[in-house]
Amino acid sequence: MLRGLEGVEGPVVVVAHSYAGVPVTPVVAEAPGIAHVVCPAAYRLEAGETVLGCHSAAVVPEPRGFRPVPDDPVAAFLR
Repeated sequence: MLRGLEGVEGPVVVVAHSYAGVPVTPVVAEAPGIAHVVCPAAYRLEAGETVLGCHSAAVVPEPRGFRPVPDDPVAAFLR
């Protein structure tokens, strides 16, 4: 995303909806030429902040009971 923004001439308006605010926040902090950031119904985190931290939720070091996403999730979930 940062490479794409660097190639745009002139002022840039970045729009990020919902969870897109998470990856956009650190990028716009580094990108040149950002005129505005619009985050309708989005997470606008501080640099280094996490979604869980935003909600004051504890970060679990190793979640238990979770399985990694299989290589073919469609076949795994639609059997």
